[in-house]
Amino acid sequence: QDDYVDTDVAGLLVFVTQPGSKITSQVPLIGVTPGKSVMIGLRQKSTSRVREKPWSRCFSEAPQYSQQKCRAECIDIAIRQDCNCRRWGDTNDPGNLTFCGVAGLTTCMDEMNKTAALTNCGQDCSLPPCEHTEYDTSMTTIELSQSLQQQLNELFGTDSRDYFLQNFVSVTVNFEQIQVQEFTEAKAMTRSQLLGAIGGSMGLFLGISALSVFEVLGDLTMLRLAPRLFGYRGLFGLGGRTSGLKDA
Repeated sequence: QDDYVDTDVAGLLVFVTQPGSKITSQVPLIGVTPGKSVMIGLRQKSTSRVREKPWSRCFSEAPQYSQQKCRAECIDIAIRQDCNCRRWGDTNDPGNLTFCGVAGLTTCMDEMNKTAALTNCGQDCSLPPCEHTEYDTSMTTIELSQSLQQQLNELFGTDSRDYFLQNFVSVTVNFEQIQVQEFTEAKAMTRSQLLGAIGGSMGLFLGISALSVFEVLGDLTMLRLAPRLFGYRGLFGLGGRTSGLKDA
């Protein structure tokens, strides 16, 4: 802990995110206490959303875009402009700006973080990504063995148990199961399903089917309209009278 810089806590922070994602304060994390052995189990979930307009309610895909990353970049821009410094985790081109903590501008940075919801940086961060992967985590904590403590004490040349408990931690990360949960968002009804539903309702309540529609159209065309094109004035078909004479 003697090497810690600008922190009020001791321990280890574990972030489990999709590879390539930006680490921000809004990303879920796991805190590990010094002197403990922690086993973290992961459950992977993949989500896919509809991209076709006008049903789309998402933007781009992770890790290039995420709501947390978009919001963090928005706050970074606001702090650069209003505080003339940059916060820890700002990976943009620093230019001539130094960190807010070094420059003594932490108060300005904290105020910008508190009013992050009101910050307008010219981009909408409300839409989730169309493709992204998340990890549910579970944690189990156990004590480290005495034999491991003795080995580490010999390795670092110390006999203090307190030194070991304050400066060492063991973390094991693995998947709880090989299976991956996949969630796919789709339209509630496609065009073909809509036409099928309309046809089914017409057949159920009106007794009309696609065959009867073609039959009526064929009757009107072949028995009523076509004869008139050849000069016949009589009505052909059921209930009609035919005449083989043409008008003079």
